[in-house]
Amino acid sequence: MVKYWPNKQGIELNNALVKLFINTRKKLKYNLSNITNHYLYTDILNNVFKKYLLNLILQELEELILDILELDLSKNDVQHLNKFFLLDFINKLSKYLKNINKYYHATSYESNQLSSYKYNMCAFEEYEYTTTILLLYLLFGSSAVAKNIFIYNNYYVPYEHIQILFENFILQTSNFIINHLLNQFTSLTQMIFFFKQNDICNYSHISTRSIALFLNNLRWQNFLNKYIDAPKSAYNSSYKVWMISTNGIKNKYIYLHRMYILNRMTKTKISYLLCLEIIDIIIPRIEQFLITTIKYILYIIINLLSNIIILITRIMISYLKK
Repeated sequence: MVKYWPNKQGIELNNALVKLFINTRKKLKYNLSNITNHYLYTDILNNVFKKYLLNLILQELEELILDILELDLSKNDVQHLNKFFLLDFINKLSKYLKNINKYYHATSYESNQLSSYKYNMCAFEEYEYTTTILLLYLLFGSSAVAKNIFIYNNYYVPYEHIQILFENFILQTSNFIINHLLNQFTSLTQMIFFFKQNDICNYSHISTRSIALFLNNLRWQNFLNKYIDAPKSAYNSSYKVWMISTNGIKNKYIYLHRMYILNRMTKTKISYLLCLEIIDIIIPRIEQFLITTIKYILYIIINLLSNIIILITRIMISYLKK
């Protein structure tokens, strides 16, 4: 039986929200290793600190929701102030990383603001967009979200869908926070020193070479995401979400309509989408043409060989008769 998320404010929504936090905290006891082919900034962390960070994000999110409820903000207020909430939320959590450093004076770590992030802003815009939707679900119920954003009827949104968006939020938030942390170091030596001395490093990324390779892979992945994957996903109305499973962190694609991205695309990205459209039209026809051509060529070759074999057989029979 499918369980649906409450569509309006009330005791039912409050109970569903409490249950959501409880279920997610239980999931954080699972293995949190990344089992996908995509890289996360949090892959550099060991499981112990990763769990601690995600629990901290949950705690801060709980406080944020309580503050919003206490202020009695409207749906429009939440939509307009969402970016401010996010910046304050992430910066507050980022400052926490300064406090875990046992050897703070030995590094050049600084708690800069989010505006200094060397991150793919396209990814942050999508994060901001989905976070706004999530907050509306959590605070006002499913009817508060605009129609046609997801495939579900606003009054019949599965609980599992909210759980996915919720887990995606805490995992994406942790990704931004660690990205911010990594951008504060001026050298790999400082970075390795910080992670080793504070016992938060994943042992598969403990050497200079492994961390350098890890960061290069992330840069390449961000480049592909910005110029290829993100435009293609927006055009296809698909969105990659991260989830916590019993085996580890996994991802999947869900339907998400986001016309705002298509309206703000650069000429380069539009050209790429145009190429995709041309390829979608031309490739099937080229394939059909090649298949048909190969069939005719094979038919001619087989007939030719058959006729040659028949001719040789007749010649041999005629020769034997003589």
